[in-house]
Amino acid sequence: MQAYQESTKGRLKKYLVSLPQAYNFKYSPEVSDSIKNTLNTLTKLTGDELYREQRIHTHYKEFCGWQFRKGEVCYRCLTCGFDETCALCSFCFQPERHEGHQVHKSIVPSDLSGYCDCGDPEAYSLTSCEHLHVDDDDNLNEDHLDTIYRVICILLDYIIDVNTHSTPILTPPRTVDSILRFTTAATLDPSKYLGNWKSNTSC
Repeated sequence: MQAYQESTKGRLKKYLVSLPQAYNFKYSPEVSDSIKNTLNTLTKLTGDELYREQRIHTHYKEFCGWQFRKGEVCYRCLTCGFDETCALCSFCFQPERHEGHQVHKSIVPSDLSGYCDCGDPEAYSLTSCEHLHVDDDDNLNEDHLDTIYRVICILLDYIIDVNTHSTPILTPPRTVDSILRFTTAATLDPSKYLGNWKSNTSC
């Protein structure tokens, strides 16, 4: 696993530093697809692992907070809720868990009409929506999480390096020396992105 992680770090760094030139320094849908495909490959995630159906809606250890939009369905269970203002979104409301309850169903009239209160202890008892607070069995394993963490570290490091080396130029350089100076200042460390660079960080 360690060897794969080191290989992933090197491949990702080389990919990032060569990407702008490969696409003529222009961002496009093709560049976006290339980045997505590369990250998916390096993190060893499949399409099934990246895709989550809408019905699989959890908010582990926190309340839902879904912001209602115009035209959406809003549910209010007066049996479970502490008052008539406590609302549930269509993801959190499951009819089989509210059989025999006093439930009001309405259509949200406008945007910014409130939030789903599922998981809020001041709106619903936690036992009424505990099925949405369990740790999902489909969570990624530790190896995947560690790989994703390292990939994110490299991406953030690259973004910081690019911003650090991006010197603003108000007027075009007029001499060869100034061109070389700006070029040197804007060049990323080749030993870090193209060689056997050893990070001194936890990433």
